[in-house]
Amino acid sequence: MLKKYVNEQGLVNYGAWKQNAADLSALDEYLKQFGAKIDNPAQGNEKAASLVNAYNALVLRWILSNYPTESIWQLKNSFSDKRNEIGERKVCLDDIEHGTLRPLIGYRAHAVLVCAARSCPPLQRFAYTAEKFDEQDDTAYRAWLAREDL
Repeated sequence: MLKKYVNEQGLVNYGAWKQNAADLSALDEYLKQFGAKIDNPAQGNEKAASLVNAYNALVLRWILSNYPTESIWQLKNSFSDKRNEIGERKVCLDDIEHGTLRPLIGYRAHAVLVCAARSCPPLQRFAYTAEKFDEQDDTAYRAWLAREDL
């Protein structure tokens, strides 16, 4: 779905996505798979890829649930609220980013996470995989640094 709704600049067409009930359901089904993965003892790139994909999907769903909105910062819930359901657990985005991903992949975590703000790194048009995570992380980091509007 990323290739369908995310353009080359990393901007999401939330309006079109919100109007497609089948794709919204597909995103919800995609999020359900992370229930087992969040507690998985996997390490390294396998864990990093799963958590990045979960985080990004949660942010996308959050925006879609509140669309239309001018800014993510206008929404009532923040990144620190435990309102995101992954399987049977409620998690907050800050715990995923700062509690797990930063210790795992360091400062480059911010380059692969979508925060749905224009000033943040662009969303890539692919899901992260364990096998290609280092390359994908590098691609995202370089795309972020290459932005002329930063």
